[in-house]
Amino acid sequence: MSDGKTQRINVTLDAEDLEIIQILSSKQKVSMSSLIKKMVHEWLEDYEDMLLIQKIEERENEKNPLISHEKYWEIKE
Repeated sequence: MSDGKTQRINVTLDAEDLEIIQILSSKQKVSMSSLIKKMVHEWLEDYEDMLLIQKIEERENEKNPLISHEKYWEIKE
């Protein structure tokens, strides 16, 4: 999808959200676009963590017993 270059997107915000973004960006002394970019990046990291936790929970509910990392590598050797 991306060739490694920074891509631009257009986002329409309602007046209340825009006002909050303006206040936050002013307090942090960054542009609104930089603030939104940071917020999206942090949200994506949180979302990825949530998906990983969900996957772990699914595996814990499987009938296969869990083994430790150390035990796994003992088996592989």
